[in-house]
Formats: sequence, structure tokens, C-alpha cells
Amino acid sequence: MHMKRFLPVIPLFLIAATLRAQDATETPAATSDDAANAAGALAALGCGVIPCIMWFALIIGMAIYVYRDATRRRMDNAILLTILTVVTGPLGLVIYLLMRPKGDLPPPSSGV
Repeated sequence: MHMKRFLPVIPLFLIAATLRAQDATETPAATSDDAANAAGALAALGCGVIPCIMWFALIIGMAIYVYRDATRRRMDNAILLTILTVVTGPLGLVIYLLMRPKGDLPPPSSGV
């Protein structure tokens, strides 16, 4: 048997299944189904999208901190450390904190 013969027919089966799943009758249960669907969508939003946005904000905040602190300490590889922090997340921040120069920040230079 050649499987290539059946590949063009697969979309027809999917269309037929979709058409058979449609129900034209309006029932009172449809409103409760709509409410359940809305509650499920809100739960998916809270469990999926919002944590992703918070993680993205955390990564951006860590990258900004690493870049600003590395440039204040006059480190030559500030951009590389920032990229490392963006790619690896909290692990990059820990690596930066372990390898940065110890002690206070150097005094700002006067560019006069």
C-alpha cells in the first residue's frame, strides 16, 4: 500500500468531522458552557500568559542591573555579561555576581 494515495483525502476527513461536530440547536446548557469556556480562558491566561510576562520582566530587570553595574565598575565585558544574563536568566546573574570586582564602586571620573 502506498500512503501517498491517502494524504490528499485527510483534509476531507477533518472537514467532515468538523461539520458533524457542529450543533445547530440552541439549548439552555449552551450558556453554562459559554461561562465555563470563559472561566477556562481566564484560568489559562492566569496560568500561562501572566507568568511568562513576569519572567520576561524579571530577565529584562536583571539584564539592566548587570549592564549598569558592570559599566559603573568599568568592566570591559559588560555587554557580554548582559547577554549571558539574558540567555541564562538567574544563573547568569549569579555568575556575574561571583565574577565582578569586589568592594565599593570606583569614584566617578570627571570628564572636564
